[in-house]
Amino acid sequence: MPIVVGSSSRFQPTHVDAVRAVVSVPPPSVSAATKDGTFRCTATFPEPVVDPGSPTHVRFTVTNLTSKPQEAYPEGSFLVRDTSGKKLWNTDFNFEGPGPPRPATKFQPHEERRVFGFDARIRWGGPLLITPVCHGLHLRLPTLRLGVSVPGATPSRPDALQGSLDGSNGLFDGCHPTPDGAAVKGEIPPLSGGHAVPPFPIRCWARISVQPGFDVVDVYFVGPANAPKVQIPPRLQFGSVFRLLPTRKPEEAARTEFIVTPNEVIRNGSDGIFKTAVTKRTMAEFEFYGGHWDKQRVECNVAGEWGGVHGYFDVPFITMCGKGKAFLSPARYRSDAALRMVPGGWCVVPERSAACAPPR
Repeated sequence: MPIVVGSSSRFQPTHVDAVRAVVSVPPPSVSAATKDGTFRCTATFPEPVVDPGSPTHVRFTVTNLTSKPQEAYPEGSFLVRDTSGKKLWNTDFNFEGPGPPRPATKFQPHEERRVFGFDARIRWGGPLLITPVCHGLHLRLPTLRLGVSVPGATPSRPDALQGSLDGSNGLFDGCHPTPDGAAVKGEIPPLSGGHAVPPFPIRCWARISVQPGFDVVDVYFVGPANAPKVQIPPRLQFGSVFRLLPTRKPEEAARTEFIVTPNEVIRNGSDGIFKTAVTKRTMAEFEFYGGHWDKQRVECNVAGEWGGVHGYFDVPFITMCGKGKAFLSPARYRSDAALRMVPGGWCVVPERSAACAPPR
């Protein structure tokens, strides 16, 4: 970063000496070693100030401090707090059911290796207190401070909501929630080819959080339109479909989050849960992945969930399965369930369904 340093003398106030210099500020970084001195874990954040809607791009590395080969199961995450100490987020995934298996990482003597780390897009005003954690090594690293830029004047609530709806790739073209949070009735039209598919009746609403220079907009829907209201939590846990949808009626609920700055609308992540009627019918399902919607036919008689997935959305048209009874007990669901990780999150459905997009 170039700067200009100037100086003058009180004896010669009109004479000024100026020097141009380049100052290099190292990226924020914290480290800690395990109690036995075997490993050191380091978390490095490339920039001391992060833009709203951008990931931190944290980099976790682990170093073998010994002269012998070692094995460990390390991965990183971090806690986010405001300056009062209030916890805002934990990037680590908390699975109600079994999480995905992690293979051991082998380290040669004195080898340093980068390990996987759960990141997050910034959706809180700064400054933020960040506490990195190295799982598998039982290490909580020292807390550091990250700034959050203010990109300009904060968009109005109506403008932020409209920008989010426009950025939903047609998902809310038939349902327009209001900035006051009231639920309205509408429908989701067929999202890709095949107009013979009947629209999916829903209710939708929005929650708007105003931050310095940007807004965070969460848009929800439940279907069918007469389904009870479901407030999906900010972090949907794996295995929560039967806790959040406890009745024996076919239901679906989803949330998608947008970060709206004066210059852009950023789709942050989405969560969804659904249960269909226990029938032998098939239904249309629309998946948004890679920037476009894909349509497929899948069997009814299924329950599923997905969460935290950047750039992914799943809309099964469950009303095509009829109005019979849906799953209530998780026993059968869990016996079939196949957990699939996708970039930025996870989703789970019975193995015979294609309701969850694999990594591409």
